Amino acid sequence: MLRGLFLLSIYVFTGYGSVSAQVLFQRVYGGSGYDSGCEVIPTSDNGYLVAGTSGSFEEGMSSQILLIKTDLNGYVEWRKTYGGQYADVAKSMQETADGDLIIAGFQETTLNSYQFSALKLTSDGDTIWSRSYGGSQWDICNKVLALSDGGFALFGQTYSYGAGDGDFYLVRTDTDGDTLWTKTYGGAGLESGESISLTDEGGFYLTGYSESYGAGKKDAYIIKTDAVGDTIWTRTFGKGEDEYAYGSCTTNDGGVVIVGGSFSNSPDEGDFMVHKRSASGDSLRTRIEDGSTDEYWLDVMEDFSGKLLLAGYVEDSEVGKEDVRIMRIDQNLNFDGMAASRGSAENDRAFDIKETYDNAYVIVGLTNGFLNRYDDVYLFTADHQGEVGSPELGVDEIVIDGQQFDVIVAPNPISDGFSTLYITNFIGLRKLMKSELIVRFCNVHGQIVFEKRVESDVEKLNMHIPNGIYFYQLVSGNTILATGKAVKVN
Repeated sequence: MLRGLFLLSIYVFTGYGSVSAQVLFQRVYGGSGYDSGCEVIPTSDNGYLVAGTSGSFEEGMSSQILLIKTDLNGYVEWRKTYGGQYADVAKSMQETADGDLIIAGFQETTLNSYQFSALKLTSDGDTIWSRSYGGSQWDICNKVLALSDGGFALFGQTYSYGAGDGDFYLVRTDTDGDTLWTKTYGGAGLESGESISLTDEGGFYLTGYSESYGAGKKDAYIIKTDAVGDTIWTRTFGKGEDEYAYGSCTTNDGGVVIVGGSFSNSPDEGDFMVHKRSASGDSLRTRIEDGSTDEYWLDVMEDFSGKLLLAGYVEDSEVGKEDVRIMRIDQNLNFDGMAASRGSAENDRAFDIKETYDNAYVIVGLTNGFLNRYDDVYLFTADHQGEVGSPELGVDEIVIDGQQFDVIVAPNPISDGFSTLYITNFIGLRKLMKSELIVRFCNVHGQIVFEKRVESDVEKLNMHIPNGIYFYQLVSGNTILATGKAVKVN
């Protein structure tokens, strides 16, 4: 049974012990615009490929598809953007049967029209082809599957076709991205297709939510199809209030698990929801966690031991406003020893979770807290207890309105009285900032050990601090513009 292709990644599963010492980190990537990560793929060199959307790196562009390659510690090896005149948004990424990448989402074709988009790339980020699919209205692709015949299945929502006010939309293509067939599913009301996975028979589980069918308002909506998209069965899950299904995965028994949020227990706030169906469509189990604030699961995957990994966000947690929430449960949907909230003091969300080469977890989403700017890509790893590494942001470039300003501390390692801060185009950066620029060094406990106002592009740092590891920040007012790590030696 082939449900996903992991051609770049090789894993050896040995239970919950470490294959080797686990590498735990928290990283943030982006610029002054909106940046968000949608999916992460571990690579064969133990690094990561991160797909997302960026409004920071191309001047005059509203948004572009973003692809970042990192090493095993999360440090950027390269970054590329893709897009046209209007907005381009990435929602999903997979490895392909021939070892390349497929990134899918949607693109703005005019100021009032969106279409499915698919971009095929080499593993180095070079473009092979790009395609768009849809009509003259809004067509939003949320997930892509790379299939064993080299083709693709793109799934989401259409306003251009179908029976009502938004319908499930499934597009099947060949290896070159040319359309083989399309299908719509839904009734007179609103349907939104959010997630897709392969069945054991070579068909598809299509999941999302519906206003046309079910118990009332919005209900989780599940369709099982054959390999050419014809419906085998449909099911809804819900009570009197809204139920949303955002993520899904096929389980090793051939059934399907959907995750999202439910308002039926708490009409004024969403609760974490997990619901499991058999291959024949029978309802097996449901888990709804009745919390005191809004909380939603956005992604689920089955790990190599058969456990289910969940990722999403919770409001007003002990960490900040909205925080990433991760959890592990068993096939009976019972808690399996790991649940954690992670993030900054502001808003953080997780959109994807995967297992890593060293038997840990890697999670990607967005944050607007660590650097106090709009939104950034948020990537971190966690062990099987949900523990994470300390944030080390490693931002050595500033991008504002399409302009890039590099920040370097050299030499590094640093020594007493002999280190320099270099800023490219310092005058241009200073003009864009309302407050003066300050460089500060903090120890591993977050205590400031050195601070100085920056007045030129080459600023001498006459520091006398103990040997050890330090983190530097370039700040303007309450905004952290750049960060990095410095090591002090004699």
